[in-house]
Amino acid sequence: MFFQAVLAQSVHVETLYEVSRRNASGRTEVSLSSQPSGKARKLSPYVAELFLPGATNPFREQIAGRELLEPPPAPLVMARSQF
Repeated sequence: MFFQAVLAQSVHVETLYEVSRRNASGRTEVSLSSQPSGKARKLSPYVAELFLPGATNPFREQIAGRELLEPPPAPLVMARSQF
C-alpha cells in the first residue's frame, strides 16, 4: 500500500489482498492481488489527515496518494515575473 500512496493518485489507489503460502522448500512466499481469495488478508490504504498550519484538528481525511506529496503549482504571477 505504501507504493500506491507514493506512486498513484488517490483516486487510483486500489484495495490489495495479501496471500502468504509455503513453497516446496518450506519458505514463505507472499503475493498481492486486487481480488480477494480464500485466505487473503485485506490491506487497507493509508489515510492522510490534512492539517492547516497550527491546527490541532484535521480539516480533511482522505486516502493518501501521490498528489499529497507534490508541491502545489507556482502562482501564475510568480511564474510570469521570472521571465
